[in-house]
Amino acid sequence: MIYKIINTSVVSPLFGQWEETPIWSCLQGIMAAKQRSSPATPQKKEPGIFNQSKLEQAAASLPESFTLSTIDEKLYKLCKSETWSADLVSQFPTYDMFQKLGIGVVIRKDGLILSGASSYSRYRDDIEIEIDTREEYRRKGLAYICGAKLILECLKRNLYPSWDAHNPASIALAEKLGYHFSHTYEAAMVWGGVSEFRPDAMQNHWTADEFKKFLEKISDNPQARAGFLIPVSS
Repeated sequence: MIYKIINTSVVSPLFGQWEETPIWSCLQGIMAAKQRSSPATPQKKEPGIFNQSKLEQAAASLPESFTLSTIDEKLYKLCKSETWSADLVSQFPTYDMFQKLGIGVVIRKDGLILSGASSYSRYRDDIEIEIDTREEYRRKGLAYICGAKLILECLKRNLYPSWDAHNPASIALAEKLGYHFSHTYEAAMVWGGVSEFRPDAMQNHWTADEFKKFLEKISDNPQARAGFLIPVSS
């Protein structure tokens, strides 16, 4: 079941000190956030942990036949044109929105995007990193270069680059970039961006009190990290 937060101020205190970027992106009303349904392994938020010299060396290690660029309007459209790269910009419906809130880099060769790292979601001083590589170019170190460059760009803008790993390869890459394991949680798919609390919209689903009790219950469990929304019928 999918739930929708109508008034984020009603539920935001229940999330306490949770650090998941997509949740706060939604709760702070900065952008409508989606969170995938899958086990996730967020890395610790440790400002100052990154070895900038090592990251700069990584970003500079790109072979001469490749180019590393920040995502401009042309590259934004190119990312959206292919399924594998669409999530690099998919949370930003227009380039104007991406330019205002997003950040990203891609590696290209002969005009083709091969790998990229970007802000899957954004809140006030934090992004959630999205990173992927065209299948035939994986295991060549391109994601590492993109990740290093994106972290450097975030540090320039005083943004913290949060990382949720969704598979062993992502965990290994995160550790190589300087992150440390935090915990594992089950992610649920959520949407945000609505403006008012409407208990009448819940119909035959949970009542507001039932929903609050549920959130209070999972708030007591540090492993139960997820964003939940008040249910509305389709």
